[in-house]
This record gives sequence, C-alpha cells and structure tokens, in this order.
Amino acid sequence: MSDTHTPEQYNQTPTASPGEQLQRQREQLNISVEEAAEALHLRPAVINGLEHDNYDGSRYLPIVVVTCAPTPDI
Repeated sequence: MSDTHTPEQYNQTPTASPGEQLQRQREQLNISVEEAAEALHLRPAVINGLEHDNYDGSRYLPIVVVTCAPTPDI
C-alpha cells in the first residue's frame, strides 16, 4: 500500500476566513460589535473591519488574536 494521500481523502469544505471565525465566535457568545469593541478598547469600525477581513492599516490584529485565543488548561 502507498502512504501517499490524495486531496479526495481530506475534507473539501472551505475553511472560514479569520474574520468569519471572529464574527461567528462573537455571535455565539451573544456579544455585540459595540460590546466587543469596548472590551478590546477598539472602535466598532475596527471590529467590523477585522470581521470583514479588512486588515489594511490595522495594527490591532495581533491584539485581537491574542485576546480571543483560547487559554490552555494548566
């Protein structure tokens, strides 16, 4: 048998973009854009931009990723 993997063996469902993932998680937590912006000390326009994958000139992306990342169980 061959250890070669073909693309058909993998899930073909497209992965959500980072912005879609942020928006989906925020909505699952029932948090408004305004609440997220206040908690992260950002303007709502920045949250909207990130959720629409508009990173032009955004210096906030590393903060959002670190803030929203799950914490490991220690």
